[in-house]
Amino acid sequence: MPAVLQQLFGAIVVGWRKAVMEHADHHPLTETEQAIASPQNEHEWEKTYGCTLIAALRTPTFWLAFQVGDGKCVALQADGTPFEPIPWDDRCFLNKTTSICDTDALSCFRCCYGGIDTAPVAIFLGSDGIDDSFGEEENLYNFYIQLAKGFSKDGHEATVSDLERTLPILSLRGSQDDMSVAGIYDARCLNLMPQLLKWQVNRIESKITAVSAKIAQIWHIIVKGLFNTTDREMAYIDLSRLVKEKNELKRRQNIIINS
Repeated sequence: MPAVLQQLFGAIVVGWRKAVMEHADHHPLTETEQAIASPQNEHEWEKTYGCTLIAALRTPTFWLAFQVGDGKCVALQADGTPFEPIPWDDRCFLNKTTSICDTDALSCFRCCYGGIDTAPVAIFLGSDGIDDSFGEEENLYNFYIQLAKGFSKDGHEATVSDLERTLPILSLRGSQDDMSVAGIYDARCLNLMPQLLKWQVNRIESKITAVSAKIAQIWHIIVKGLFNTTDREMAYIDLSRLVKEKNELKRRQNIIINS
């Protein structure tokens, strides 16, 4: 990691710890909070302020994204392909996460950076409440792709307003956790509707193709009479499930195309 980034991250940790101590001096813990936290030394005060961090920066000459703890950074390449530029930390698992309050916080920073010619056209940052609401990585990517399409199609204010309305619903149906979303996008380059749509449709079509192959395989065996009575009944159950799955995929495909 370049020395300048080490200096930046060190300054963030020092500044955060200073702010924590100042806040603790002016806002003593209540009796209830003391019963839970009960800090015994200076560093344990920081533990009561446990904090993760995820941020991104874009300048005329370079871009940078960095993170401590959980949450996800999802970016869009110039061709509309989504990816996660910041390396993942395997120490962030289930309800465990690294934090700025850790004694080795400086070693917990992960980052990515590059010249402006390599900058993604959009970078989205989401707290763990966002990615915990989506079971598959693809679903999380689709969430941010829809957000990018909103900025491109409906404009900034309308998309932000829609996001504010939908996040509480997403939390209620998903992680039931607090949710934060931030992002940077290049409005001049975000006219990616065809590319974004192509990525989404291709992913759906590949799933439809895979399900259709399973349906054909099971139906072939049924027609050939290669099942006994019990296996035949199970085959029809599987066939019915796969047909419903295919129909659902086609429904989602139509929504994506028309969105």
